[in-house]
Amino acid sequence: MTFSKWIAVAIFASTLAAPATAATVSAVRGEIVPPPVSVENGYVYNWRVQAFDEAQDVKLTSDIGVNGGRTIAAGTKVDSHMIFLNVKNGVSQRHYGLTGSLYNDPGPVSFTFDGTILGVMADLNGLREAASNSQLASSSTLYPGSFEARGMEENDWRNKNNDWFTYSGNTIWLGMNVSQPGDWIRVVTAAPSPVPVPAAGLLLPIGFGALGLMRRRRKAAQAAV
Repeated sequence: MTFSKWIAVAIFASTLAAPATAATVSAVRGEIVPPPVSVENGYVYNWRVQAFDEAQDVKLTSDIGVNGGRTIAAGTKVDSHMIFLNVKNGVSQRHYGLTGSLYNDPGPVSFTFDGTILGVMADLNGLREAASNSQLASSSTLYPGSFEARGMEENDWRNKNNDWFTYSGNTIWLGMNVSQPGDWIRVVTAAPSPVPVPAAGLLLPIGFGALGLMRRRRKAAQAAV
């Protein structure tokens, strides 16, 4: 193969696409953590709202329901994220979002993702979360299914005096007030579009090496004549 053909191969390969890395990008007053071994109510506890990434770059095989009576259609490519606040029995914790000072309340929490938020699952007993686990759950995490008060008790985002959330674009703002059981909600975002793979940088050195090999062979052939 001539060097010009190697260049053509490199340019073509550089246009190939690979999936983009999807993630929870940033948090305010919250914390981004790795997926825990279990999200059963009696297994993992925290003192501030935490989030972790679940299944990523998933093409939905069936419709999934989200708050507001809406659905995300089958065939949509999505990423999933879990947000939770869960304390031990006899303890309470809150992130109301009033002033951040009432009852040692640290204030509202926000998480920003790298994809647009398509919907949130925060229903009282976690029925939507449980129904979508087969498609959106983290493969390394054990899930309990639905149970009483798994999700938010209400969504009073205007008064922000209990459980609430609101979102715009790729950011969600929320407040939680928990004792036992805690609050667990799932956020579904659009999967980022694929990005080009920088393959030319790898293939060009191979091309130069091949060119050098061809030149050495040509010189050897001339010397043998």
